[in-house]
Amino acid sequence: MCMAHQHGPVEHNAGKWSGGRLESIDPRTKILVLISYVAVMVTLLSPGLLLAAGGFMLAVNLLAGIQVKNLLARLLWLIPFTVVMLLLFPFITPGEPVWTWQGKWLTVVASHQGLEKALLLSGRVLNAFLAMNLLILTTGWSRLFAGFRAMKLPVLLVQIIEFAVRYIYVLQAELRSMRTARLARNFRAGKVFWHRHTMSTLAADLGILFLRAWERSDRVYTAMLARGFGKPVQTREAQAVFWHDLAFAALIMTVALGFFWLDHSAPEWVAWIK
Repeated sequence: MCMAHQHGPVEHNAGKWSGGRLESIDPRTKILVLISYVAVMVTLLSPGLLLAAGGFMLAVNLLAGIQVKNLLARLLWLIPFTVVMLLLFPFITPGEPVWTWQGKWLTVVASHQGLEKALLLSGRVLNAFLAMNLLILTTGWSRLFAGFRAMKLPVLLVQIIEFAVRYIYVLQAELRSMRTARLARNFRAGKVFWHRHTMSTLAADLGILFLRAWERSDRVYTAMLARGFGKPVQTREAQAVFWHDLAFAALIMTVALGFFWLDHSAPEWVAWIK
């Protein structure tokens, strides 16, 4: 039995964004190329070059047909991480002071090296996010998992990831149904998160969700056994790599290696950026 060929919440949620101009690219090519792109980006030491690389990958996302609204909604998840980095690293990394606050009992110093480190980490995360966003939304979960199998990844590992991704959407649907049931009973949410009533409601929801997930997993496992789960998974034969697959790989890796060369082998070109 292969879940990748079934339709359900995963395909519904992934399919409404997936596709576009890069849908025809072989999934194995996209997996290898975009993971290699991320590996190159994490070696860059210039925040300016990381920002430029992020702009390039953002342009690729938009040219692939990913909607700006969906892309911005996902980028919002990076804001808390960036804020934490900017508020933390400048104050815990020793170096040249850029801001100092002198109190009666405490002195707070923000360093230039810490600020640069925060920007460096944020730039790397931005590039990794945009690359993985491009991979998932232009491939779709079924073709992505088929690509993993074609690359001979361990079957058990692929199945664990596949189940986790699939049932995230199932649990989200359960939470929505529970919320609808509460609203139908004239439930009103508290205004303060740390209120005792709010915490007790949250604990009750988690307990009910756990029980429902346990019962659903038992039913799903029984249904899978009835359909022959455990037998060798039959996958499609690996397709040939075409010229447009190679062109996509060449473009991405040429840009990535170009940034790598500028960062490591041409310091005089980027001295004004650092």
